[in-house]
Amino acid sequence: MENMILQNNEQLNIYKQAGLLSIQILWQVSRLVKEGSSPMKIDDLAFELCKKNDVRPSFYGVESGNLIYNHSCCISVNEQILHAIPIKKPFEYGDLVKIDFGIAYQGFFTDHCFTFVAGGYKNQKDRLLVEVSHKATLASLPLAIAGRKTGDLGFAMRRTAKESGFEVVKDFVGHGIGNSLHDRPIISPYALQDTGDTLKKGMVLCLECQVTAGSGDYIVKPDGWTIVSADGEKAGMVEYMVVVEEDSPLILTPTQDWNPVVV
Repeated sequence: MENMILQNNEQLNIYKQAGLLSIQILWQVSRLVKEGSSPMKIDDLAFELCKKNDVRPSFYGVESGNLIYNHSCCISVNEQILHAIPIKKPFEYGDLVKIDFGIAYQGFFTDHCFTFVAGGYKNQKDRLLVEVSHKATLASLPLAIAGRKTGDLGFAMRRTAKESGFEVVKDFVGHGIGNSLHDRPIISPYALQDTGDTLKKGMVLCLECQVTAGSGDYIVKPDGWTIVSADGEKAGMVEYMVVVEEDSPLILTPTQDWNPVVV
């Protein structure tokens, strides 16, 4: 994997367009996070919207060993941490629904995620989990500037989660993105400050972590994709795409003000 550096304003503008279209599609499909709907209905709508906009879902056709992913997005509910295959089981009130989505747009890939809540929170624990999941990723954003180390960003995410009594999952990381879905550098929430790769202006990063009220240990389900909490605790996940700049990053997927609750 090689990290791609944006070379000019034309490339930057294309990526801005890609990010905005990608979050527009995510917002539209997220309106189906409600009782009686299902992950499969969201997946179907995402395919329709991609076709309508003449783009391809980033995740469709991704290979892992002998497996090929045949869906437009990953939709992970409650104790499912990430990479869950969309199924027909209906959502229930209070479900925490993580929709991970992206598109291939004029040679560039997007990849971002937001945690939604079906109808409303069942309890304060769930509310805090969703809030901290968002805060943890947000804590890394101001650090995505030229000269910083990747470890600074990862450390900020885990510290934010731990300060509120939560943990992050160890083996799933943020990453570079560009002409391919996964590029260097790797951004681990378990990294230490002032370690890792040095960020350069023009890098495009996916900043993410998975936050759980449990241990952070996980199990891979027999389908080979779906990751679930080993202890059954729920998880939250928010992922942003940014362009590394000199003083402050450019956020390509500006979902900071989204309300998680879908009613």
